[in-house]
Amino acid sequence: VDTLRSIDFNTVDVIAILYDGYDYLAGHPMYSDQNSTDITQFTGNLEASIDVFQKNFPHIRIIVMSPPYAFSNELDENGDYISSDIVRYGWDVLSTYVIKEYTSCASKQVTFIDNLYGTITEDNAKEYLIDNLHLNVKGRKEIAERFLYALNYFNRE
Repeated sequence: VDTLRSIDFNTVDVIAILYDGYDYLAGHPMYSDQNSTDITQFTGNLEASIDVFQKNFPHIRIIVMSPPYAFSNELDENGDYISSDIVRYGWDVLSTYVIKEYTSCASKQVTFIDNLYGTITEDNAKEYLIDNLHLNVKGRKEIAERFLYALNYFNRE
């Protein structure tokens, strides 16, 4: 909070928001059809935060990055993590969180980067994760490169 308070947002051009798979793994509530900015929900908290920034700092571009792939917390009989497209915690599978996140970003007209299918996927996750959730150095570099691509996409000639 102190860091946020120390920032002069009038001098900020871009805010980047990166999620990981924690909300999925914790089974946090995902969305409310009755209130899209319900801060007790995964997407509601995102939308409420975007609303605050857009109202107070309309000049700031907001880029939201989806979680990269994360495995579930559960292990199969071989000791390997089970796919997050199979195991549900609370609401649904990880990909549903990403789909709802995209829908929120589209409704708020902010840039959305799909890392789940576009950067670190189930097919390559073992190469980029330390465990079932956390990115290794190579994984963080992949996410950073994808972010830079989106950040500079409209600046290309």
